[in-house]
Amino acid sequence: MQLIKLFRTTASTALSLSLALSALPAQAASAPDWRGRDNQRAERSESRVSQVQRAAQQRRAEAAAQRSAQREQRNRSNAETINRTNGTTASSASRSASTERWSDRSQRSSDDRRRQTRRDTSSSRDRQDYRQRNYDRRSRQSRDDRNRETRRSETIRQEYRDWNDQRYRDARRSENRDRRDHRDYRQRHSDSYRDIQREHRRWSRQWRSNSRYDWYRHRSHNRRVYHVDRYYSPYRDYRYRRLSIGITIGSLFYSNRYWIDDPWQYRLPEVYGPYRWVRYYDDVLLVNTYTGEVEDVIYDFFW
Repeated sequence: MQLIKLFRTTASTALSLSLALSALPAQAASAPDWRGRDNQRAERSESRVSQVQRAAQQRRAEAAAQRSAQREQRNRSNAETINRTNGTTASSASRSASTERWSDRSQRSSDDRRRQTRRDTSSSRDRQDYRQRNYDRRSRQSRDDRNRETRRSETIRQEYRDWNDQRYRDARRSENRDRRDHRDYRQRHSDSYRDIQREHRRWSRQWRSNSRYDWYRHRSHNRRVYHVDRYYSPYRDYRYRRLSIGITIGSLFYSNRYWIDDPWQYRLPEVYGPYRWVRYYDDVLLVNTYTGEVEDVIYDFFW
């Protein structure tokens, strides 16, 4: 800026000097004419000199103007250079600022990534710890379940062994009891058989004269009692045959399905020993179950 002011001051000084020189011939023309032709020649020479001077001054002025223009051009170019330098500096500053901002953002992003990495690492470690704890818990639970199942199986096997042993002891005890009972039964049976053999000879058919066993009158007043279901023979092709006292029949005819369990319901006398009242179609037979012999018979007892 100081160079530009200096150039401007120099150009204005040269212009004022050229104007002062151009005013001198006019002052000389106003002098008296007595000076003569010398004066004219001097004037002409002076005019020529002044013209040369003016031309020189004009050339100097033009050169000074050109130099000033060049200076101005240089100043402008310098100013532009300075401006460009300043702009470059500003752009460099802005670039440095943007670089700083970018570095700050990069630093923040790197910090964020590191924090995220630490967070992810921590969460991964937490997940691994959680999985490990779950695995340990499931392992303990499965081990406890296996142990519990093993103990339960051992308990069941022990109970089964105890039960099997108890069953074996009970079976042996029951077998021994059955043997004793069988011996006792055979003894009792032999004794009772001998007693019955002695007593059945004393079986008397005089019960018919006893009014307590008047089944015929009882049947007339209680007909529904003597109305029983259909009789099914133990043999498929067997037909009814009228049986009499002293005949021997097959054991299927006096099996327990044909026994009359309550003789008094029909006003029949009680039996003892090997004797049983047996239904035979609509008849009633008194049968010795040891021999199969018919000891007594009532025809058309049921209807």
